[in-house]
Amino acid sequence: MTRTAVTERRTKETSVRATVDLDGDGTKSRIETPVGFLSHMIDVIARHGRVDIDVSATGDTFIDYHHTVEDVALVLGEAFGKALGDKAGIRRFGYAYVPLDESLARVVVDFSGRPYLVFEVPIDREMLLIHKDFPFALVEEFFKSFANKCPCNIHVDLIRGRNGHHAAEAIFKAFAVALREAKQIVGGGVPSTNAEHERSDLMEVTLIDSPVANVANIARALREVGADLRVTRDADTIANAEKIVLPGVGSFAAAMQWLREFRIDEAIRAATSNGASLLGVCVGHQLLFDVSHEMGTTPGLGLLRGEVRQFDGPLPVPQIGWNRVEFSRGPLFEGSDAFYFVNSYAAANVDSEVARADYGGPFTAAVQSGRIFGVQFHPEKSSSAGLRLLRNFVQWT
Repeated sequence: MTRTAVTERRTKETSVRATVDLDGDGTKSRIETPVGFLSHMIDVIARHGRVDIDVSATGDTFIDYHHTVEDVALVLGEAFGKALGDKAGIRRFGYAYVPLDESLARVVVDFSGRPYLVFEVPIDREMLLIHKDFPFALVEEFFKSFANKCPCNIHVDLIRGRNGHHAAEAIFKAFAVALREAKQIVGGGVPSTNAEHERSDLMEVTLIDSPVANVANIARALREVGADLRVTRDADTIANAEKIVLPGVGSFAAAMQWLREFRIDEAIRAATSNGASLLGVCVGHQLLFDVSHEMGTTPGLGLLRGEVRQFDGPLPVPQIGWNRVEFSRGPLFEGSDAFYFVNSYAAANVDSEVARADYGGPFTAAVQSGRIFGVQFHPEKSSSAGLRLLRNFVQWT
């Protein structure tokens, strides 16, 4: 069995290609990135993880290092996940404590097929520089991106440390040793008591490429939480999708007109009638209802009972900013948290409400009816709470 993989990623900001051989010895690696410290840390993973890694990357480092670090980690994580294959016989779990002078790091890895990062580093990660303009915050971004695309669980704890370079290097070395242990082949079967839940092939998500939406932002967030994303305007593709995200901003009438013009409305109805899951976001959420009273009266998709009306409270519209949302039920979120809103209108007279917020009076913030979900806020702009909600939708079956 050969445990190797090649992956690549090209965006407006970066171009990254990576090859990994999990059964190498770490001495045959070739790492070429425009970020010296990043190249050094990947070499640490290769040598201490006993993995041969080839990485070639270019990026917009004249702006900062963020895009390059993030995309290299996404490509490496995906390559590791592909190379692990069905994980037959691997130990799956690994952990390590590694010191470097005053620093001591502990990292635990689980190749579970579930993307999750815990990063407990009790220092000011935004302000502390490791080297020149490489902030410690990028260390967390690296492991978050790797965990999401592998996908796997990674728990990072900096037990002690004051020097940013020492702390970061101790973390990467501990990760490498934990990875080396977790990837070892020790048996013949898949080490899981719940293989269906812990499958590595996360559900494919179809994102409707609406011109009346900020598709790039929500696509980035969905990929960050591990979605195997397909962005499309093709009605037949959407009609046959199993999991769909309908984004939207701006005018309800314009968004609905585009859906009708390209038969996307019919495709969405066909998909949901066949059992597809659907998540509407912001105006995409409003489109789920019977009718909107924005700029006259415009029929919606009619998938949920209700109408869309302008806020009539004392506060100025649109509502722009963070607002606390209280969830009563549902698989996407529990409890309450702050989410980011930009809206002048909200759903009213609905019977599928699962969350409320208040803006000069209570309004519907989220709905669910069977496999159809809608959120008035922008999860892609709502930090960890929004990513948690999107991750739950991606993984929900």
